[in-house]
Amino acid sequence: MSVSELVWFSPLQPPFAIAGFAWLRTEGKYRRLPTNPPYEIPAAVDNLANHTAGGQIRFVTDSPRLSIRVKLSGPANMYHMPATGQNGFDCYEELEGNLRYRATATFSAAATEYEALLFENGATEPRQIALHFPLYQGVVEVSVGLEAGAVVEAPPAYADSGRVVVYGTSITQGACASRPGMCYTNLLSRRFNIVLCEPFFDLSKTT
Repeated sequence: MSVSELVWFSPLQPPFAIAGFAWLRTEGKYRRLPTNPPYEIPAAVDNLANHTAGGQIRFVTDSPRLSIRVKLSGPANMYHMPATGQNGFDCYEELEGNLRYRATATFSAAATEYEALLFENGATEPRQIALHFPLYQGVVEVSVGLEAGAVVEAPPAYADSGRVVVYGTSITQGACASRPGMCYTNLLSRRFNIVLCEPFFDLSKTT
């Protein structure tokens, strides 16, 4: 079976779970602030809100193969940060009860759309999968490709930790991590099984 023969799913539909975008349900966009907030924000902050750092797709599957299709807002264009961190997706797979790194999407740095095989010949028992969104780019669309007939179920709930808000600088957003899973808010999310509110710049330092 080739990658193109996989069955494709929208993570916007159940049983997939998406975290990190508080207005996704009402606006249908992978964005960290509302499109038209009832308050004034700097233009630079409005632009950064389109970057998908901190976003996660989670689900349970027994598929031995996993691929993604991605449409981005733009190509990788940061000379000081790897394209895999700016525009890539990271895949983590449950092993012995913990999420372990499995793969990073590979693509041309000039691409604004790509299809990437994250793994094949994998396990065939149900286990949780977590996909981390790009850190410094907007995502217009993303689809998840699984082997035909594979089980797809809702992921386990996050730990009941209340609301966790992270406030910081560009390091908080993930600069200049080599891949999305290494952004420290994503590290904390996996370590403590919690969802963190959108990591964002210190507004006092943004013009």
